[in-house]
Amino acid sequence: MANLPTEFGVACLTEAGAQRIAKALTDAVAALDAGGWLPIASAPKSSKTIIVYCAERKNTYTVTWWRDEEFPWSGKWKHSHGDYLSETPTHWTPLLTPPKD
Repeated sequence: MANLPTEFGVACLTEAGAQRIAKALTDAVAALDAGGWLPIASAPKSSKTIIVYCAERKNTYTVTWWRDEEFPWSGKWKHSHGDYLSETPTHWTPLLTPPKD
């Protein structure tokens, strides 16, 4: 983690840093609002289920990020049915919110 300036003992962002973060978030929201896909590098590496796009074969999959507890620095995309993804995803998008009854 980068060394951040502190004020009252709490790490804080510079205004330039905050502006870069705000722009990145604004760009991501605009891409999603436009029905766009985000670069895979920005995908959540957590147990959150997402949809990925693999450009080589033009396939989409529902996946989550899986990390072996013995090797926490490693990780792989895993299909919702349990197999590892054999293709390399290039983009991702979140799942739609389910309809309310």
